[in-house]
Amino acid sequence: TGRIYSDTPLTLVIDLTGMTPGQIASLNELLDRHPKLHGQALGTQVRRVVLMSANMLKTGPNKPGPDCWRRLQALGDGELHSVTVDQLSPVLSDQELLDGVKHSPGFAGDTLDFHGEGHWRNLLFGGLTLDKTGQPVFQAGRLADLAENACLELLDAPWDEPEFTHTLATALRENGFFANGEWVTLKNGITLTRKDTSKEELAWLFSRFTQKGASPAHVPSRPMVYLNRATLEDALADNTLKNGHPSRTNTLEDLLNGCAQVSVTDSLTDKQWLRLLRRLEQLPHPPAVLTGHSFTRCPNSQVECVQYQKRASALATYQDTHRIYQMTAQDQWESLWFDTQ
Repeated sequence: TGRIYSDTPLTLVIDLTGMTPGQIASLNELLDRHPKLHGQALGTQVRRVVLMSANMLKTGPNKPGPDCWRRLQALGDGELHSVTVDQLSPVLSDQELLDGVKHSPGFAGDTLDFHGEGHWRNLLFGGLTLDKTGQPVFQAGRLADLAENACLELLDAPWDEPEFTHTLATALRENGFFANGEWVTLKNGITLTRKDTSKEELAWLFSRFTQKGASPAHVPSRPMVYLNRATLEDALADNTLKNGHPSRTNTLEDLLNGCAQVSVTDSLTDKQWLRLLRRLEQLPHPPAVLTGHSFTRCPNSQVECVQYQKRASALATYQDTHRIYQMTAQDQWESLWFDTQ
């Protein structure tokens, strides 16, 4: 289903100016007196506007044929109306639309943290997730929940991803988006602002965990867990398999339960550090963070200080694009559970 098949009043603009005769012919059913698309009739409130150029009126091998003109003449009053460019409303580019999403120092409203759980598309527009029983359910995004004249701050949104910027700009241009098979109209007067964590703020956040020690009231049962770039995404995943069934869980919290320190053995990007540190902030007993520590060498070479613990047979990561669960190898999962003795 879609908006063009519903009874919602709308105007469908068909731009033929850049099409070949073959491409125009493929739209024959859309140009009929009783229009259809893919064999399904359009809604009764759909108004069609066809755009043509003066060059199309000339005869030639690469021009529309008589069948095209017969269908077009049957539309409306049968007359062709000319429109000058000055009469058309300007169409803003993606960048021009997103230029309105600016930093706002005096911001007062809700904040959407893109380092939380879920893909940016799910956070903004909605998508599939798992309920407490492991069943897939649709969860609405924040844009759908905004009230009129509401303000939403996008914290550390992935502005460097073309798919994100194009999808957001398209929603702003069309004043809505599709979610769960239905059209969601943006509320009137909503304002989006942008906030990016600076390098100074990241350094301060990093220092909070690199300088902290274990809480005196919290006695760790395991001293250290090692993470690297290969295991970070798995550690931040929130979908696992239990008894062969998908289930939601806080993988990072389970991994670091009872741990006094977490050692990051690889260099991470600023975005990866932000994701990890923001998640650590949410833990009831966050560990200290160490960097540059290798588990291949021990202070005392005569002491066996590293062992594997088999906590699970596999880890499932939900791939939103393909809507599947991707299984990691068992040895990858086990590499998350390094202990120092």
